[in-house]
Amino acid sequence: MPTATPSPATTTPAPVADVCQANPAPATSAQVVVSQPAAFAQVTSPLTVSGSINAFEATFRIAIKDASGTDLVNQQAHSQQGQVLSPFSASVLFTVSAETPACLWVFQISGEGSPTTIQQVPLTLMPS
Repeated sequence: MPTATPSPATTTPAPVADVCQANPAPATSAQVVVSQPAAFAQVTSPLTVSGSINAFEATFRIAIKDASGTDLVNQQAHSQQGQVLSPFSASVLFTVSAETPACLWVFQISGEGSPTTIQQVPLTLMPS
């Protein structure tokens, strides 16, 4: 009699945590579109962030926040033109020693100094 062979165990990868907190000032697609990196991507440094943004004077900010909302990186970036939806691409350097859930922010600073038109992208930062 043939013996039944056990089927191989299947494992489902653990879902990547979305550490993006409630967005205090969400952007519309007419204000910010992040085309790279994709949501929930595993990324290494340097990270290329690209898309389109309608930024005042073609200047905006890119931040990477950890699960507690603390900035790991917060840097200025520039689009090709200001006051119209215009392409951008920026290189963002970060350092982590272990796999780290994070939230990418592409945003502007309001006249009062607070973040506005925020596009959030959940990521996993990987050590280089």
